[in-house]
Amino acid sequence: MDALLTFIETVFPNPLTSKLAIEGLNSLGVETIDDLQFLKDDDLGGFLRPIEARKLIAQIPNIASTLQNTANDLSAEYTSDASGSPAPGCSISPSSSSSGRQRASRAGRILTKYGAGGDHVCGAVMLLLTHFKNDQDHFLVMVEDTSVPSDICSEQLPATPCIVVCGENPLTASVYMVAVDQMIVNDHLLSFTEALYLMFSLYYILNISYPVELGATLEFLQRCIFRINPHKGSKVEKREKKRAYSVNPRVLSLTSKIAAFD
Repeated sequence: MDALLTFIETVFPNPLTSKLAIEGLNSLGVETIDDLQFLKDDDLGGFLRPIEARKLIAQIPNIASTLQNTANDLSAEYTSDASGSPAPGCSISPSSSSSGRQRASRAGRILTKYGAGGDHVCGAVMLLLTHFKNDQDHFLVMVEDTSVPSDICSEQLPATPCIVVCGENPLTASVYMVAVDQMIVNDHLLSFTEALYLMFSLYYILNISYPVELGATLEFLQRCIFRINPHKGSKVEKREKKRAYSVNPRVLSLTSKIAAFD
């Protein structure tokens, strides 16, 4: 139900409209995001205005095809071979009874790589970066734990907002900095969470597009954590061709899977 609500709030940012849409869809028997594919135009006339109904119907084929066509790709990330290590190119059914254990095992391996007992928010972000195969170097810049801003060469920093980690491990560092436009703007943040809030806020304060290398991770944080759900468009930097989806398909699919797991 959470995934369905997230999708409806994305299509209809107005709280009243999204509430009416959810109530109307529930009355039709729609309980999950997968049920949307069975809707017809005529079903929505009782609780949505014509344009609103068309907007919803227009998004449904994208959602349905995304959930089906990306299933193997997403599940392959959690596939194990006989020895328990990741097996590239191998796939399992997302509904397999062992998929939950495989996800947990993979999460454990990633967290172990970056240390245990650290900042849980940092661990979650590291998992997102790995899941979406986004470029960590555009998000986190590692420097010596004794570094001060004058020690950091601007060439080390991306132009877009980033978190500078003072130490070898982002989970156990005691000091973080935040930079934008290759300049340190705050040099003494004592938790990763504080640094994340400031870094993410800079994208909106300074009206900066998300770099393509971090697009999925930042969009997931935007929509599912910070609950910023614009009616249309995306903050991901535009290159060559226009995006076909108002929501990144992989972001929506992960949201749906998390809701199903809960």
